[in-house]
Amino acid sequence: MEKDISTDLHILQDHLESMLARIQHNSLTLKRFQVFEINLLKLNSLTDMLEHLLGHTKTFFDLDVVSLCLIDKNGLIEKFLQLIKKTKDWFF
Repeated sequence: MEKDISTDLHILQDHLESMLARIQHNSLTLKRFQVFEINLLKLNSLTDMLEHLLGHTKTFFDLDVVSLCLIDKNGLIEKFLQLIKKTKDWFF
């Protein structure tokens, strides 16, 4: 009987440690995302936002690819993108 309780206690302790490790990992992920979000909110222009999203997101989140889909019903963003494409080396 005591062996069963000891085994159950060990299993519960392992499960608790696993849950605590996951909580710590999730907390660090949340903090990193909050830093990224705050930096994004500090930006003052569409150019800065695009540069941040396309230039820094990949490295910050260790991603292979970052893509952005913009809905541009009136074509205004397209004109703007053509202008910055000529001046920014990060724009593909």
